[in-house]
Amino acid sequence: MCQAPLVITCNGTGTCAYQTTPATVTISTGKTKYDVETITVAPKAVLTYSDNWPDVLAKADESAIEYYKSADNGISYTVRVTDINNLKNPGKYVAQLLFNGKYLETYFSVVDNSKQDPKYTPPTANPGLTYNKRPHILINAGHTEGGIMQYRLDGGTYSTTLPTATNAGDYTVYYKVVGDASHNDSAEQSIEVTIAKAPLTGTPTFTPVTEAGKTIADVTLTAPTGWPAGEFYWMNGEVGMENTTLVTQGTSYEWVFIPTDKVNYLSIGGKLVLWADTSGGSSSNPGGGNSSSTGGGSSSGGGSNSNANTPATPVTVPVSGDKTTIQVDAVVSGTTATIKNVDLSKLNTVIGDTKKTGVITIDFSVLKKVDTVKLTSNVVKQIAKAVNDPTNNTKRLKIVLANGTSIKLDEKVLGEKNVQANGTDITLSIKRITDNSLNIKQKQTVGDRPALDINVTLGDKPLSNLNGKITVSASYERKIGEHVGGIIVSYVDANGNRQLCKTSYDPVKKQVSWKTGSLSPSSIYMIGYDKSKVKPVTSAYVTYTVQKVVTLIAKKILLFNFKIP
Repeated sequence: MCQAPLVITCNGTGTCAYQTTPATVTISTGKTKYDVETITVAPKAVLTYSDNWPDVLAKADESAIEYYKSADNGISYTVRVTDINNLKNPGKYVAQLLFNGKYLETYFSVVDNSKQDPKYTPPTANPGLTYNKRPHILINAGHTEGGIMQYRLDGGTYSTTLPTATNAGDYTVYYKVVGDASHNDSAEQSIEVTIAKAPLTGTPTFTPVTEAGKTIADVTLTAPTGWPAGEFYWMNGEVGMENTTLVTQGTSYEWVFIPTDKVNYLSIGGKLVLWADTSGGSSSNPGGGNSSSTGGGSSSGGGSNSNANTPATPVTVPVSGDKTTIQVDAVVSGTTATIKNVDLSKLNTVIGDTKKTGVITIDFSVLKKVDTVKLTSNVVKQIAKAVNDPTNNTKRLKIVLANGTSIKLDEKVLGEKNVQANGTDITLSIKRITDNSLNIKQKQTVGDRPALDINVTLGDKPLSNLNGKITVSASYERKIGEHVGGIIVSYVDANGNRQLCKTSYDPVKKQVSWKTGSLSPSSIYMIGYDKSKVKPVTSAYVTYTVQKVVTLIAKKILLFNFKIP
């Protein structure tokens, strides 16, 4: 099987041996499929040059050809084969050579027709696992008729031992059947297993307030026995409460407890009456006031209703310009992070009139589960004012999310009238697509390519018909054989039609970026590959001027430009 020939042409005036017939080099093996029972010599890839290959262009050395074996039944080829004799073993292989900036590739396989594929029952995820400081067996064992089933975790090695894990989190368990004398190996498969965070139960105790003039800073909460280390916070909805808040009689105050070990424990919150209303009716909690708890805890006392929602988690995120970075408070609820209040005097240190920031960046990347960000109107108005102020150099707002994703809004977007008027909440989200998120036509278009659902809304309205541009970036690692120029991003509408976006790829950051001018309520973008977009490599091009009695010789020639005076 021969793929991806290297083609050499000449242009300009004059003549050359391959002006009408390009010079080519191809890579191939004798067969595309070898039988392990009859193979005696390991398959070897060879290079074939056309008769008009230029004499001054060096040929590649076949000893530089590299071989790789697939560990996933031909999906990818990542296992380097250094001993040529191992190419006689059953499997799927690729031979490749990097020559003058372009990969030459050919694929072949070695099959064992005397063996049967094993019949097996795959392992299943162990359900209902919760962190308890002890190792959990992640799966129920699979069974096979012929061969041996083996398992591994990411970064681990295969064995017959069932994988275990202690910490809460999502785990991928890989499995396969290792064949025997009469059975083939099976392709590697995987299943996802989750160990949930441990919930906390109970209510903190405290010394109740009995007189006026006390603030919430005067109240010390004590965690129940068995809770992990952590911190208590007083909350006012989704924002923190000032420590100078006065305690009033009969009023309930919202608290939240954030474990230091956020990986393995859920937070818990509730409400407490810190100064009991002695006019009658209330029972007291162990600390002397009325209480309720949420987030997995149980309630005690009868003075206030329990809040069934998981409390928001207070965090800080960096806001930066060219040289200055400040920390601002945010709260996280589920997968959404919200910035509601910013000290505008601190924000001015980043976007003040004398700053040459160019881009204001708000970085949420440390919050691994966050895929949606909300900026409330006062924050948006301040940033929009700076971006549209001709006396400074702030021109764009960039929101960075986890896993290499980000959205950048330019000054025209932030100059929209509905942003500058009285200020409007902006909500941004980037979510990886699963099959359940696509309709049938979109699934047919996207196939197995990665896709994202991207939304940017002002208030509750999607950004559409904009004068400006939105730049979206997402992490993407090229598959073997993919070239930078061929990576494309397309908008996929509800009918499965694609609209190509202006796309660029950074091979160092392994990040693809594209621009769009509008977003519908659900905007699906797929990361694709189009080999027709790959341009000939130009970094090694050499232009030659051939004049009388002058001979030029070069080590690398990909393009000849003949000019006869």
